[in-house]
Amino acid sequence: MPYRPRKDFRDPIHGFVRLSENEVKLVDSSVFQRLRRIHQTGMTHLVYHGAEHNRFGHSVGAVEFASQAFNSINDRNEGIFGMSKDEIERNYCLLRLAALLHDIGHAPFSHAAETLFPYKDEEKGERYTHEDYTGAILKNSEITPILEDAFCKDLGITIDKIALLVDGKSVEPKVLPQLMSSDLDIDRMDYLLRDSLYTGVLYGHYDYQRLIRTLTVNPETRDLAVEFGGLHSATALILARYFMFIQVYFHKTRRIYDLLLEKFLRSVLPGGVFPQPDKIDEFLALDDVRVNQLIFEHKDTNEWARRLFYRDHYHVAVELAVHPTTADQYLFAAITTRFPFAEEQAIIDKASSVPYKLRPPKLKDMEVPVMLIDETGRDKPRPLADEAKVLESLDEPLKILRIYGATEEDVEEVRAFYLEEKERIEKGV
Repeated sequence: MPYRPRKDFRDPIHGFVRLSENEVKLVDSSVFQRLRRIHQTGMTHLVYHGAEHNRFGHSVGAVEFASQAFNSINDRNEGIFGMSKDEIERNYCLLRLAALLHDIGHAPFSHAAETLFPYKDEEKGERYTHEDYTGAILKNSEITPILEDAFCKDLGITIDKIALLVDGKSVEPKVLPQLMSSDLDIDRMDYLLRDSLYTGVLYGHYDYQRLIRTLTVNPETRDLAVEFGGLHSATALILARYFMFIQVYFHKTRRIYDLLLEKFLRSVLPGGVFPQPDKIDEFLALDDVRVNQLIFEHKDTNEWARRLFYRDHYHVAVELAVHPTTADQYLFAAITTRFPFAEEQAIIDKASSVPYKLRPPKLKDMEVPVMLIDETGRDKPRPLADEAKVLESLDEPLKILRIYGATEEDVEEVRAFYLEEKERIEKGV
């Protein structure tokens, strides 16, 4: 089945994104249309008022980056995706499908309430992820027969393989999951530009055209890599993600609204969690519209709903630096362990992100450092960080450690308690 473009989607990042007839069938499903009702950046629109964009646009944009990246790598590495035209087309379509469907399992307001996913293994503290829900939707929803009829039968693409690739897990060729989940994956290529555009900040910008044109594979390992000419564009993407986390994703007001939303949903959802993946229809019935309706219905009877509806958020009482010292982290943990305030008075916020993973042993299984490739073949592949020294400072996680107070009085009381406890601990009392 040759790839037949059918419909152009006008996109603010890419101009136009062209989808095939069968891809449009997936987009037209209610499962995919639900993404129009899932904010891309959680509650960020309550801070950056332009951030009303949704997962629908991001998913369509990810398809365009998938196509460009695949074609760029294939042009430079003939046969890397298979020796026959059929095999090349199969992997091309597989990557596009994974990019298109990678976010269909998101909960309302995206990542804001993922702590409400039920436990997969409570003893280990492992919760289901939105990728688990995506896998359940792929295998048991209205898009399942579309995938089976339009892609599996004709191309030999299995739903299991789509689910694995969506999760960034091992499939062959191994550069495909790295395009879905790595320091230079197509997901962040799109969301950095898109989130930057809609929030009105410039931190997420980088030269994506240059980066795409220099993507390649490491000839020694067949892992995703970048040619030396893409050094600065790859570095710029990593720095863009770092600054977007500091200025947008970990913004103090955005974070407290995410936490207020979490507490509200915990108070109204049955059992305080989202439905299990095996109850996928119940899960899909929840979106931002439904949650906003619940907030409206409970605004006069539920304190969390009231604060969300009237935009009455808690304020920062204590905030550590984004790269706190080990001593400061110890103090924060020791003080908050003895915290005497109820959540109606104060909320503790702890979050972290690793901007860039330079080298083993910090890399997890299947993760590899970004390698620079000399396109002339004179020099051996070497880690991007060997040339981009600025990235060495990003090897440590960003850590957000904050305490919010509900009222001005609570803010002062919490701050005073923290400083007194800090002094007591430092004096060894």
